[in-house]
Amino acid sequence: RKSIPQKYNLKPAAELNVKLECVLKIIFKQKDFIAFCVKTTLIASIPAVALAFAAHFILSSIFPGAEWLYPKHTETNVYIDILGAVILGPTILIKLLSFIRIYESRNFRVCILAGIIFGVFHGLFGVVWFFGPCWLFMVFSYNYLIWEVRDFKLAFWAACIPHMLHNGFALSINAITN
Repeated sequence: RKSIPQKYNLKPAAELNVKLECVLKIIFKQKDFIAFCVKTTLIASIPAVALAFAAHFILSSIFPGAEWLYPKHTETNVYIDILGAVILGPTILIKLLSFIRIYESRNFRVCILAGIIFGVFHGLFGVVWFFGPCWLFMVFSYNYLIWEVRDFKLAFWAACIPHMLHNGFALSINAITN
């Protein structure tokens, strides 16, 4: 194991990560990093899509015709969408997650805080977009925390790659359905 920089107070977090690692070994029998990223993308994306659909049906029945529930559809260049949603967005948000980690040492709080903060950020585009990303970022931050103990440099990518895969999948579905 590589050591974690001393600027982080991770003793309680490291103990919890050992327990999380045991759970991970049960769920993910492979230690392969790419397989981990693909599996956690599925674990994050399936409930996130379900939450988004549930929010859509519930909120649209309560507020029929409310335009503020959904992001405004704009015609943009597909390359700009890919650059923003698949490359820059995940990179910036996961970097921000590492800053949350500096100020909060409790893993559970980091996951909840990241989910709420980044859910609110996505919800600014449309209220329905709060719910899916909230769950997604709880899972992405969990990935970050698990890999932070194993390999500090891979922690960033353990959260960023599933985010990129999810956004790429979401853009593809959006392109097909529009």
